[in-house]
Amino acid sequence: RDHRIFWTNKVIKDIYGDITGKFCYERFQRTHVCPWCNVKEIYNGKKSNIVYELKEKDAKGNTIWFEHIVTPIKYKDGDIMATLDLFVPITKRKEAEIALKKSEERYQRYFKNANDIIFTMSPTGIYTSISPAVKKLTGWSAEEWIGKDVKLSIHPDDVPIALENFKKALHEQTSPPFELSLIHIS
Repeated sequence: RDHRIFWTNKVIKDIYGDITGKFCYERFQRTHVCPWCNVKEIYNGKKSNIVYELKEKDAKGNTIWFEHIVTPIKYKDGDIMATLDLFVPITKRKEAEIALKKSEERYQRYFKNANDIIFTMSPTGIYTSISPAVKKLTGWSAEEWIGKDVKLSIHPDDVPIALENFKKALHEQTSPPFELSLIHIS
């Protein structure tokens, strides 16, 4: 109840050194319980467990991420004697999530600013997204294309090559770059 650490595993010892017997908030170089600490909600019965992500610095100053899982340890009569705090290292997952977010942001900038038409479609050949350049090149807005069958927007002479390349994409095969003639509003 006083936030004292009774035991740590090797993972925590490798990250923070031996902090057994110290108060948990001392690993943050604090002298009092952290203002964001929600372990008190376990002790006062408001929550039966707590799970959240935590970004910290290890003993060497490196940024690390944990999933922090807090569960009460109870006496037979149901009173809480302590909490079991599990720190699951998720640094690699968080780094991957951050890299993916940055990649998505770059893609969105490229998608919105490209002079070419970039699109996604469902496996059945329906436009699910299309870049804003479509308006300049065809006269129809991106919103007017969404939900339409791709085959209906391609010049009839180009439908066979389009279908061939779309089938390759569905089977995760690469195809050489290709151009299609699209229908334009007069």
